Amino acid sequence: MDKFIVRGGNKLYGKVKIQSAKNSILPLIAGSVIASGKTVIKNTPKIRDVVVMCEIIRFLGGKAEFLGDDLHLDTSLVNSWSWPSNLTSEIRASLFMVGALICRFGYASIKRPGGCRIGERPIDIHVDALKTLGVKVDEGEEIVFSGKIINSGVINLRFPSVGATENAMMTALRGNGVSTIKNCAKEPEIEDLQKYLNMLGANIKGAGTSVITVEGLSKKPSGEIVFTPYPDRIELGTYLFALGAVGGEIEIHAETFKNSQSVINFFKDNACKIHIINDKIYNI
Repeated sequence: MDKFIVRGGNKLYGKVKIQSAKNSILPLIAGSVIASGKTVIKNTPKIRDVVVMCEIIRFLGGKAEFLGDDLHLDTSLVNSWSWPSNLTSEIRASLFMVGALICRFGYASIKRPGGCRIGERPIDIHVDALKTLGVKVDEGEEIVFSGKIINSGVINLRFPSVGATENAMMTALRGNGVSTIKNCAKEPEIEDLQKYLNMLGANIKGAGTSVITVEGLSKKPSGEIVFTPYPDRIELGTYLFALGAVGGEIEIHAETFKNSQSVINFFKDNACKIHIINDKIYNI
């Protein structure tokens, strides 16, 4: 699509279904490698970032396909811990695979995209976190992460990076004992990853706060996981701001607002009427 054409002058009316949050889905796709089995992610948007992550899963030997609005993953036959530079460079979310592959195989390798160095790509927070757990990083033609033996320990993130928090969580699952991650990011997608990994048998606590504890997995995960991520609060905000600009009325299921109280408060403070009827929220 080369352009959008917007013709104004009309109020907005109707029912809106908010899709699952992209920022939750991408690390969940990576986490499916740890599952070493089948995962169904409900209400998944078919956007480019998701499509590329699915391509990485297939390149590694797994399966990924959409059935309706749900993404079906099967990583039981994943047999590689390296993927090509074109997929690495296309989306930054490919970095989530590092922690997942270390957890499963003890290794991960990123092809160097365009010759750029770690320091020039801002993943040094990821690297420092993984080194704290005993991961060795070899920066040659490929960036190779070696973590057959993972130490439990305390990771102090110098910046609350969402991606580094999630990579540290997945890597720590390979270790023995309990690891503590401090100065964590607090976004809802980290809570989603914690819920998913705990469904695999992990014992992770603290997501949504600045301190997360991770106990190493005591046994290999098995079975099929069906997971529904949080709704996408960015998509929700887009619809609400459009409505606030032109007026009208839309119906949104109340569950969508579970992690969006600040959005509700913003609109209430700006003379928009928001009320709940039978588990649905109406905004005028």
